[in-house]
Amino acid sequence: MGNELPKWMKIALFCISVLCFITAFFLLIIPEIYIELSDATLLSYFNSNSLIALTYYIRADGIVVLSFGIFSLVAIKVNDFEKIKMYLEFAIFWVNLAICLNIYGIVFPATISGMQTLIMNLAIKVVIDVVYLYYYLKQVRA
Repeated sequence: MGNELPKWMKIALFCISVLCFITAFFLLIIPEIYIELSDATLLSYFNSNSLIALTYYIRADGIVVLSFGIFSLVAIKVNDFEKIKMYLEFAIFWVNLAICLNIYGIVFPATISGMQTLIMNLAIKVVIDVVYLYYYLKQVRA
């Protein structure tokens, strides 16, 4: 193999994949409960057809998050930095876009009651982004 992944990078990827699997479970399997946890008043704004559309888009986000979890485990198995470099770059880019979307949601909130969830999601994404960037830059410079 070319450039093996250090143990700390494997641990970080594993932790990110576990977090992705937990989030994907909520988004894919129980989106209505996820909506209730995020913003209890949000369901009152939707009729049955628009709620079906909302849960569809939440499940689509769940598929993306599940993909990140799977690819993180695949990256650990591949164990070659050069082969997973593109995945890490894409993950960093996607998480940064998600952070921008969360900041927009905090600045222009749809409802005030979901603000705690938005802030918590933002904090989690910032932590994941810092982990990705730190390990990516550390490995690139090595």
